[in-house]
Amino acid sequence: MRRTCALTFVFAVTAGMFTYACSDDTEALRSDGPSEGGRDGGNTNGDRPTVEDASLHDGGDAGTDADSGDASDDAATDDAATDDAGPAHKIVVLRVGELDGGSISPGAGQLFLDEYELGGNTLVRSIRLPTQVNGDQRAIVQTAAPSQVREGAISSSTDGRSVVVTGYTGHSDDATPPYSSAPSDNPRVVARITADGSVDTSTLISDSFAANYVGGAAISGNDIWIGGNANNNPGDGPLQYLRFGNSVAGGATNGTEVVAPYYAHNCVRIFEDQLYASTNEWRIVSIGTGLPTTGPQVETPVVTDPIGASEFEFVDLDGKPGAERLYVAVDGMGVNAGVPGGVRKYVYDSKSKTWTYSTTFRESLNSGLRGLAAYKEGDDVIIVATTTDGDKLVRFVDPATGTPMSTVIATAPHGAMYRGVTHAPKP
Repeated sequence: MRRTCALTFVFAVTAGMFTYACSDDTEALRSDGPSEGGRDGGNTNGDRPTVEDASLHDGGDAGTDADSGDASDDAATDDAATDDAGPAHKIVVLRVGELDGGSISPGAGQLFLDEYELGGNTLVRSIRLPTQVNGDQRAIVQTAAPSQVREGAISSSTDGRSVVVTGYTGHSDDATPPYSSAPSDNPRVVARITADGSVDTSTLISDSFAANYVGGAAISGNDIWIGGNANNNPGDGPLQYLRFGNSVAGGATNGTEVVAPYYAHNCVRIFEDQLYASTNEWRIVSIGTGLPTTGPQVETPVVTDPIGASEFEFVDLDGKPGAERLYVAVDGMGVNAGVPGGVRKYVYDSKSKTWTYSTTFRESLNSGLRGLAAYKEGDDVIIVATTTDGDKLVRFVDPATGTPMSTVIATAPHGAMYRGVTHAPKP
């Protein structure tokens, strides 16, 4: 059964009116693979970060929350209400580009964190990241839409109180992408965003990585790990350790190599105080033991078949140490090798202590995915993801019983695109 309802926010802009649509298109999910069978698994700036309640455009009035017509009316498996009473879950998605299609240059796009409340697929606010320098606080940009370069992975801190986004401190005025300059000329930057909307961009790395796209980062306290593309020089490995705020008062912006020169590391995340990453060897790996700050560390494969892997998430179902599910966003580049785009689901086998591929959830027959966040809700698992082309933010329900469902939460405005997804920071 399929039900469609439209949710429209209208914003006033200088040129007139702009319409931004969130949808609640719920349908039975396409799934490939065997049936079920896991574990392990701020400061203000000169260009002041802006928090916009339910408005995605500078100068726009805060809109009112609207009822999205939750698909739970027809599909119990897509019900945001859970056995555990409490507020609906919130996620943030990284958006590159203004709503009206504007950009700061043909090659670089401004960044926003759009926060959604999933009980009704409701846009709550947008946090605008800075594009100008103010003292120790730097600009942060990424490659402009519609580029599908493998940047934009984001993650939540271990205490859930912040989100980290990576990017570049500078850009050219033409169509040259910011990643084409080496970090020594255009340092990579990590932005930390907290629940009150504060943005800190004082963490830099300028001595490591090749002139290529920056990977994602993970944060625990004042410890940060950032991924990227390695040079073949000692110390230039694809995973580097930094201290938060390292550039303050002229501090050194050198990284500490954690992984020796190897394949690019795209997404870096932490689960139960263990560091993990997705690599361009198309593996999800654990890195050393715990949260290592020196290297080189040994990487241990968790799964080795997700061709086109980007963001991933371990999910604990029973409340005991360890995860029982692993969900990996794959972009579809491995379709000819039997790995179609979508969410690859893995189940942990406690006897063999290995992860077993279960199935792939797809938003459409041709869709791949890049961003991904997942969490337990009642007996089900909710997965929120972005499509490879950055056009859609979608929600999947992996139910304990019954048919999986998918919902389109939002469609990116013209000239903008979605990249990484993670859980919204809590106060």
